Amino acid sequence: MSRKEKILFLCQYFYPETLSSAVLPYELASKFSADGYDVSAMVGYPNEYIDTKYVCPSQETVKNIKIKRLKYSGLNRHKALGRIANILSFSFAVFMHPKRMRLADTYICTTNPPLLPFTAALYAKLFHKKLFIIMYDLYPDSVVSVGYLKKTSFIVKAFECVNQFAFRNATGVIALSSEMKDYLVRNKKIPSGKVAIIPNWYQDCHRDDKYDVSLPLHIVYGGNMGEGQEFDTLLSAINALKEDKRFKFTFIGQGSQKQKIKTFIKDNRISNCECKDFIPKDEYDKLLNHAHLAVMTLKESECGLGSPSKFYGYLAAKKPVVAVLPESMDVAKDLKDYRAGICVSNGDSEQLVHMLLGLADNPDKLKEMSNHAYQLFLEKYTLDKCYQKYEKLVRS
Repeated sequence: MSRKEKILFLCQYFYPETLSSAVLPYELASKFSADGYDVSAMVGYPNEYIDTKYVCPSQETVKNIKIKRLKYSGLNRHKALGRIANILSFSFAVFMHPKRMRLADTYICTTNPPLLPFTAALYAKLFHKKLFIIMYDLYPDSVVSVGYLKKTSFIVKAFECVNQFAFRNATGVIALSSEMKDYLVRNKKIPSGKVAIIPNWYQDCHRDDKYDVSLPLHIVYGGNMGEGQEFDTLLSAINALKEDKRFKFTFIGQGSQKQKIKTFIKDNRISNCECKDFIPKDEYDKLLNHAHLAVMTLKESECGLGSPSKFYGYLAAKKPVVAVLPESMDVAKDLKDYRAGICVSNGDSEQLVHMLLGLADNPDKLKEMSNHAYQLFLEKYTLDKCYQKYEKLVRS
């Protein structure tokens, strides 16, 4: 075998953590390693998303990936000062390892934390390395869109300068969708040819292929209930269907809007809807496996700033999707093209009620949607499909 490039992954979260921004780069690194590339990873030492009894070594090799874990502040990321400290301390920890940066041929860097691409770009420019930035999120735009920061603030302006330096010195920028690419080209002035579209993926999962369409229809929302999600449309539809015993709704997860959801359910005396706290993954998988439909939602202002990662898991589990988000998004077009669920625009609760009633009247249609959802997953959102695009990009 001819010599292949040395690839260095740079991200805050990685194996053995279990959140999506840790699993995705680890799975991608594993594919490059299995394909004969010399792969290493410089990542943060696990603080939150891991069993507290598990002790990680600062260095180890897993699946031929040489992992170096860096200590950083590890403060509460839900508080502003803690989040800022984590961003600065981890990015600085990476900066303090120039030798590892010099030995690699190519950097694959995520936007978690958001200052990390700047650090990678400094070394890419200094050592003449290739740099690919995966846009899991776009800062500061995502925090401006939900009102946490003003566009005119010093922090936002500073981040814009940092981002421009990173984009300018990157070999390529990976957008998760066509709407994200459009946003980057339009608002960040990145040349269109520099931005590749590669979505996230999901590893195929264990699922119950016996799709039970007996009523009531169980509709599940699982995941973050943060400021980027739009729940008013969904809650209005649930309220309209609260007397209809053919429906059961479940919310699972955490986030800044969770209390709002719980209060809405209580104030409107909705008996066919419940809001649960975080549950272990095996319990969640079991609950999702027995659900009929799975929900994802996004505010219009968030279009182009990220991608709803739960979408891929829903498809892998053969779950038809209820999507409340801008219909111009790739995921909305996929659902319509493949007939893998239902999609309504933000605010159109009447249309959502109409479509859900149609499914309750004809539940056998859900079996067809279930098969289409899995077909969509196999054709567009497997690790193998996405890796082929990454490998081609690195090789070129």
